Amino acid sequence: MDAKQFVIGQMQMVRNMLLEWVKDIPDQQITTRAVDDGVHLAWILSHLAWSEAGTVNKFIREAQNPLRHLGKSCGMHSTVVDEPSAYPSKAEALATLEEVRADSLKFLDSLSPADLDNPVKAGPPQFKTWGSIFALIPAHEAHHNGQVSVIWRKLGHEPRI
Repeated sequence: MDAKQFVIGQMQMVRNMLLEWVKDIPDQQITTRAVDDGVHLAWILSHLAWSEAGTVNKFIREAQNPLRHLGKSCGMHSTVVDEPSAYPSKAEALATLEEVRADSLKFLDSLSPADLDNPVKAGPPQFKTWGSIFALIPAHEAHHNGQVSVIWRKLGHEPRI
């Protein structure tokens, strides 16, 4: 398995985990927060789409985030609000996540394994190559999956193995 296939596998595995929890959270509970001052599912889903699109476009394609309009409500330093209408619906957010992921995977598939060694021209110092940017995507999503699992349990679901 090469690095590209490893990253693709991680992206798919982490996304499947997210979808497994999200399917059990009804629309009317998407603003349930994991903790009082934490984030909720509506923010997380939009944030993941905004972040993945922004990461790939900014640091690799050197282009604007096509979801930059979401940045105010779900960007890294946004203020989380409990009004569901401030965010896309669960179905809309999941569809956007799917579109962004399909675009990321299509672009990643077009690259050779050696392309993952291309340098990131203008990014955070810890992300030096395109491969490190792509590896960030499932790591970031896994972080938020932890929050979703807490919300899921808070809503009364039993742990799964």
